[in-house]
Amino acid sequence: MARLLLPSNATSIRDTIDTSFSCNSRPYGYYADLENECQIFHICFPVGLLRDDSSTSTQMFMWSFICPPETVFNQEKFTCMRTEDSIPCRESASFYSLNRNFGRSDFIALSDEPIEDEEEQQEIVVATEETEEAAHLLQSPLEVDNSVDNQHPEERTIYQKQPAIVMRRRNSRR
Repeated sequence: MARLLLPSNATSIRDTIDTSFSCNSRPYGYYADLENECQIFHICFPVGLLRDDSSTSTQMFMWSFICPPETVFNQEKFTCMRTEDSIPCRESASFYSLNRNFGRSDFIALSDEPIEDEEEQQEIVVATEETEEAAHLLQSPLEVDNSVDNQHPEERTIYQKQPAIVMRRRNSRR
Protein backbone atom coordinates (compact mmCIF):
# COMPACT_ATOMS: atom_id res chain seq x y z
CA MET A 1 0.00 0.00 0.00
CA ALA A 2 1.17 3.49 -0.81
CA ARG A 3 1.69 6.03 1.89
CA LEU A 4 -0.28 9.21 1.33
CA LEU A 5 1.61 12.37 2.14
CA LEU A 6 -1.10 14.13 4.11
CA PRO A 7 -0.76 16.69 6.90
CA SER A 8 0.16 15.18 10.26
CA ASN A 9 -3.24 16.13 11.68
CA ALA A 10 -5.24 14.45 8.87
CA THR A 11 -6.59 11.83 11.29
CA SER A 12 -8.23 14.61 13.29
CA ILE A 13 -10.48 15.09 10.24
CA ARG A 14 -10.81 11.43 9.24
CA ASP A 15 -10.08 8.70 11.80
CA THR A 16 -9.10 5.92 9.40
CA ILE A 17 -7.50 6.63 6.07
CA ASP A 18 -7.52 4.05 3.29
CA THR A 19 -4.31 4.27 1.24
CA SER A 20 -5.30 2.02 -1.68
CA PHE A 21 -5.93 4.79 -4.25
CA SER A 22 -3.60 4.58 -7.24
CA CYS A 23 -2.92 6.98 -10.08
CA ASN A 24 -1.66 4.18 -12.35
CA SER A 25 -3.19 4.39 -15.85
CA ARG A 26 -4.99 7.64 -15.05
CA PRO A 27 -4.55 10.82 -17.09
CA TYR A 28 -3.56 14.08 -15.45
CA GLY A 29 -6.28 15.33 -13.15
CA TYR A 30 -7.99 15.62 -9.80
CA TYR A 31 -9.61 12.49 -8.38
CA ALA A 32 -12.02 12.08 -5.48
CA ASP A 33 -11.05 9.11 -3.31
CA LEU A 34 -14.22 7.04 -2.96
CA GLU A 35 -12.64 4.69 -0.41
CA ASN A 36 -12.20 7.70 1.88
CA GLU A 37 -15.74 8.96 1.25
CA CYS A 38 -14.38 11.82 -0.89
CA GLN A 39 -12.82 13.54 2.12
CA ILE A 40 -9.48 12.96 0.39
CA PHE A 41 -8.63 13.76 -3.21
CA HIS A 42 -5.55 13.21 -5.32
CA ILE A 43 -3.79 14.97 -8.16
CA CYS A 44 -2.33 12.51 -10.66
CA PHE A 45 0.48 13.80 -12.87
CA PRO A 46 1.99 11.43 -15.44
CA VAL A 47 5.36 12.56 -16.78
CA GLY A 48 6.88 11.15 -19.95
CA LEU A 49 10.59 10.44 -19.61
CA LEU A 50 13.07 10.17 -22.48
CA ARG A 51 15.93 7.83 -21.65
CA ASP A 52 19.51 7.96 -22.92
CA ASP A 53 18.77 5.10 -25.33
CA SER A 54 15.87 7.16 -26.85
CA SER A 55 13.24 4.93 -25.27
CA THR A 56 10.43 6.50 -23.31
CA SER A 57 8.66 5.67 -20.11
CA THR A 58 6.07 7.31 -17.92
CA GLN A 59 6.52 8.12 -14.29
CA MET A 60 3.44 8.90 -12.22
CA PHE A 61 3.45 11.55 -9.53
CA MET A 62 0.62 11.71 -7.01
CA TRP A 63 -0.24 14.37 -4.46
CA SER A 64 -2.94 13.77 -1.87
CA PHE A 65 -5.03 16.34 -0.01
CA ILE A 66 -7.65 16.18 2.71
CA CYS A 67 -10.65 18.49 2.66
CA PRO A 68 -11.41 20.64 5.72
CA PRO A 69 -13.79 19.25 8.35
CA GLU A 70 -17.41 18.83 7.25
CA THR A 71 -16.50 19.03 3.55
CA VAL A 72 -15.89 16.55 0.74
CA PHE A 73 -14.22 16.81 -2.65
CA ASN A 74 -16.77 17.52 -5.37
CA GLN A 75 -15.46 15.82 -8.52
CA GLU A 76 -17.78 17.87 -10.73
CA LYS A 77 -16.51 21.23 -9.40
CA PHE A 78 -12.93 20.21 -8.47
CA THR A 79 -13.21 21.74 -5.02
CA CYS A 80 -14.02 20.82 -1.43
CA MET A 81 -17.63 21.64 -0.56
CA ARG A 82 -20.09 21.02 2.24
CA THR A 83 -21.53 17.53 1.84
CA GLU A 84 -25.08 18.78 1.30
CA ASP A 85 -23.92 21.06 -1.55
CA SER A 86 -21.82 18.41 -3.30
CA ILE A 87 -22.65 15.56 -5.61
CA PRO A 88 -22.98 12.20 -3.83
CA CYS A 89 -19.51 10.72 -3.36
CA ARG A 90 -20.54 7.41 -4.95
CA GLU A 91 -21.21 9.33 -8.23
CA SER A 92 -17.76 10.93 -8.34
CA ALA A 93 -16.20 8.32 -10.61
CA SER A 94 -18.70 9.23 -13.33
CA PHE A 95 -17.17 12.73 -13.35
CA TYR A 96 -13.52 11.58 -13.63
CA SER A 97 -13.79 12.20 -17.39
CA LEU A 98 -13.93 15.97 -16.72
CA ASN A 99 -10.17 15.73 -16.16
CA ARG A 100 -9.81 15.41 -19.94
CA ASN A 101 -10.58 19.14 -20.20
CA PHE A 102 -7.29 20.13 -18.54
CA GLY A 103 -4.85 21.44 -21.12
CA ARG A 104 -7.35 21.49 -23.98
CA SER A 105 -6.98 24.50 -26.24
CA ASP A 106 -10.53 24.13 -27.56
CA PHE A 107 -12.08 24.30 -24.07
CA ILE A 108 -13.87 27.66 -23.73
CA ALA A 109 -13.59 29.68 -20.55
CA LEU A 110 -15.03 33.15 -20.07
CA SER A 111 -12.49 35.94 -20.36
CA ASP A 112 -12.30 39.53 -21.45
CA GLU A 113 -10.54 38.52 -24.67
CA PRO A 114 -12.53 38.32 -27.94
CA ILE A 115 -13.62 34.82 -28.94
CA GLU A 116 -11.79 33.83 -32.12
CA ASP A 117 -14.05 31.00 -33.34
CA GLU A 118 -16.81 32.42 -35.58
CA GLU A 119 -19.44 29.85 -34.56
CA GLU A 120 -19.01 30.71 -30.90
CA GLN A 121 -19.00 34.44 -31.65
CA GLN A 122 -22.45 34.07 -33.13
CA GLU A 123 -23.77 32.58 -29.90
CA ILE A 124 -22.27 35.02 -27.38
CA VAL A 125 -19.54 37.61 -27.07
CA VAL A 126 -18.22 38.90 -23.77
CA ALA A 127 -16.50 42.28 -23.72
CA THR A 128 -15.33 44.49 -20.87
CA GLU A 129 -17.21 47.48 -22.21
CA GLU A 130 -19.74 48.33 -24.87
CA THR A 131 -17.75 49.47 -27.90
CA GLU A 132 -18.18 49.58 -31.65
CA GLU A 133 -15.22 47.23 -31.92
CA ALA A 134 -17.01 44.63 -29.80
CA ALA A 135 -20.20 45.10 -31.82
CA HIS A 136 -18.33 44.47 -35.09
CA LEU A 137 -17.17 41.07 -33.85
CA LEU A 138 -20.55 39.67 -34.77
CA GLN A 139 -21.01 41.83 -37.87
CA SER A 140 -24.74 42.07 -37.25
CA PRO A 141 -27.13 44.11 -35.07
CA LEU A 142 -26.64 43.48 -31.37
CA GLU A 143 -28.82 43.65 -28.34
CA VAL A 144 -27.01 44.65 -25.16
CA ASP A 145 -28.61 43.47 -21.96
CA ASN A 146 -27.40 45.00 -18.68
CA SER A 147 -30.42 44.00 -16.60
CA VAL A 148 -30.87 41.02 -14.34
CA ASP A 149 -34.04 39.58 -15.76
CA ASN A 150 -35.28 36.47 -13.95
CA GLN A 151 -37.46 35.55 -16.92
CA HIS A 152 -34.42 35.41 -19.25
CA PRO A 153 -31.49 34.23 -17.10
CA GLU A 154 -29.46 33.33 -20.21
CA GLU A 155 -29.22 37.06 -21.00
CA ARG A 156 -27.92 38.23 -17.64
CA THR A 157 -24.76 40.29 -17.48
CA ILE A 158 -21.77 38.15 -16.62
CA TYR A 159 -19.59 39.59 -13.88
CA GLN A 160 -15.87 38.98 -14.00
CA LYS A 161 -12.86 40.91 -12.73
CA GLN A 162 -14.21 43.84 -14.69
CA PRO A 163 -17.90 44.41 -15.36
CA ALA A 164 -18.87 42.60 -18.54
CA ILE A 165 -21.63 43.16 -21.05
CA VAL A 166 -23.33 40.24 -22.71
CA MET A 167 -24.16 40.85 -26.34
CA ARG A 168 -26.31 38.45 -28.35
CA ARG A 169 -27.70 38.38 -31.84
CA ARG A 170 -31.25 39.67 -31.78
CA ASN A 171 -32.53 36.53 -33.49
CA SER A 172 -31.02 34.20 -30.85
CA ARG A 173 -33.63 35.07 -28.19
CA ARG A 174 -35.58 32.04 -27.07
